[in-house]
Amino acid sequence: MATTRIIAMHAHGGESVSMSLGLRTDYIKNPDKTEDEKYVSSYLCDKETVNEEFTFLRQMYDRNHTRKLGKNDVIAYQIRQAFKPGEIDPATANKLGYELAMRFTKGRHQFIVATHTDKKHIHNHIIYNSVNIDASRKFRDFLGSAKALRKVSDIICLENNLSVIDNPKKGKKKYGKWLGDHKKPSKRDYIRASIDKAFLEKPRTMEEFLRILKNQYDIDVDASGKYVKLKKAGDKKYARLDSLGEGYREGDVKKRIRGEYAQTVKNPSENYESIAGRRIKDITPNGKSKEEKLGLLIDVQKKISEGKGPGYEKWARSFNMKQTAKTLSFLSDLGIMSYEDLNRVHGEHYEKYNALKSDIIKIDSKMEKIIALQKAIISYAKTNDAYQKYKKSGYNKNLKKELLEEITEHEEARKCFKEYEGDKVPTIKVLKEQYAELNLEKSELYKTYNKEKRDYMEIAVAKKNLDIILDKDHDGVHDFLEKEDHEVDR
Repeated sequence: MATTRIIAMHAHGGESVSMSLGLRTDYIKNPDKTEDEKYVSSYLCDKETVNEEFTFLRQMYDRNHTRKLGKNDVIAYQIRQAFKPGEIDPATANKLGYELAMRFTKGRHQFIVATHTDKKHIHNHIIYNSVNIDASRKFRDFLGSAKALRKVSDIICLENNLSVIDNPKKGKKKYGKWLGDHKKPSKRDYIRASIDKAFLEKPRTMEEFLRILKNQYDIDVDASGKYVKLKKAGDKKYARLDSLGEGYREGDVKKRIRGEYAQTVKNPSENYESIAGRRIKDITPNGKSKEEKLGLLIDVQKKISEGKGPGYEKWARSFNMKQTAKTLSFLSDLGIMSYEDLNRVHGEHYEKYNALKSDIIKIDSKMEKIIALQKAIISYAKTNDAYQKYKKSGYNKNLKKELLEEITEHEEARKCFKEYEGDKVPTIKVLKEQYAELNLEKSELYKTYNKEKRDYMEIAVAKKNLDIILDKDHDGVHDFLEKEDHEVDR
């Protein structure tokens, strides 16, 4: 269970933005409350210079919009998230606070998360910049934002097997007692949310999909009868897939696995996953919105020629109209007002994405080389006695036949040592240390790579759609993502 609250922060009279932020961030980072800042994390800023970095973006925003800071202007927002006593440890609480901030801001605002452990109830203080990361827009405290925040927090609690509030009440209460107005998501809601998360693993078959649900999301599966039935582990009654509504029926699930399903009605799980109606919908763990995600336009004429009926044609044309509107809105949000700008931004993102992918491939190559060298060292040591015996015999042919397997393995191992001629071959211990360092470097690189890849793919899809809209390109629409979306081994 977690209670949440969102608070707008203003600069106090006579204080600069940096000074006012400093007072707030110093409080939440208090070493006595965060165990010497052990439980402090941040996004796109350093916890030591968070005030300066927030202020810098604020100044950029004011310059870009030729305005001055007003006394009623919001300089940042604070989220308070408190957990039920004894239900969570500080490290997990900080992780969930980070996830809450990422999903709620959709990764568009800097933030800092401080987990306080000085009370019976572990709680997070999250401060995020009111100005977004490119200093083009400000966060607007929309109608229902508090309710939206609670729903995102409850989803995260469900995903991490934490309880949610059974009988919430709303009123002017002190922090830590404020519960909000929220209906507990049903058991079917939990199953729907688990299904959505399972699809993030990209299952290729129904069997793999059900295995993911069971092994990763604590969903009991009964596929022994005519219908597939699911229930949360520990619950008594199963729910048939076909009873979960549009997008979750067995036929819909199979279409989603094949990539053929197109959602045309409201997602049933959106009852608790939507945030303030249209502002943030169906948030996924990576902070992206399924509802807002761009889709490729459909080559309607090609599909009709393949035998699709009038019903499909009607749906496809409606889908294309919606995706066209989303594409233009997406480009407008990025400040892209011309095709030349789009080409430039697309090229910049591709270069960054491709460079990161190349760096990861290089690291993979080094790691594979280390593994091969480790195997060679082990093989060398294992077969050395046999080879020395063969060598002392004057390379006797009969002995070679007898020891052929060991001799061949020994000679292959020695080939791996050629580049170390004159130098000492590293020990297994040193190689393991080198491998661990490379693995850590790769892990850190992946964080940037995954974000850049998502950004690039959004731009790439938008460009492809605009090419079709402007009649610049009608070929290869459906194989576009396969050509562009190259994966590297993880």
